[in-house]
Amino acid sequence: MEVTLKIDQTSQQAKLFLELLRTFSFVKIIDTTLEQTSDRTEKLHYNPKFVSKIRKAMKQESVRIDREKLWESI
Repeated sequence: MEVTLKIDQTSQQAKLFLELLRTFSFVKIIDTTLEQTSDRTEKLHYNPKFVSKIRKAMKQESVRIDREKLWESI
């Protein structure tokens, strides 16, 4: 069985909880940061064109499209 927990480590209680989890031999803790997250998504089997479009869109400013012409732009 595999369980994923997202723990905000800013509180003292969360830090203590993580320390408790580390004491169990059957618990594996994987620390993910923003840099590792981008590496993880590259390892997934997404279409490279799709990934490049998403990354390009994240860097651009928003674009307004007239709702009457919405389907033309797709």
